[in-house]
Amino acid sequence: MSTIPPDGAPAIPPKVRTVAYFVGLGVGAVTILATGVTAAVAPSAVGTVLALCGALSGAASLVLGGLGVAFRPTAGLPSTRPGDTWGDGTPVAGPVIG
Repeated sequence: MSTIPPDGAPAIPPKVRTVAYFVGLGVGAVTILATGVTAAVAPSAVGTVLALCGALSGAASLVLGGLGVAFRPTAGLPSTRPGDTWGDGTPVAGPVIG
């Protein structure tokens, strides 16, 4: 049995999620820009820049995923497992079949 928060939101404060979201967008933009510019300006450094950008975007993805910043299309939908409850203890109703 699990308890689902009433609004389905993660326990991370909204300001932290918002800042993390924009930091993630920034890392993505810088990664794309850096790899494109390096390929055009300094082709000999492409391997180093790709490795660095891959490490940065991988670390950012790990942190952002841990904070729950990723888009979750089912965030507001209730679970349909028997015995699940909302955060206030109200039982989650299963789907109507038939």
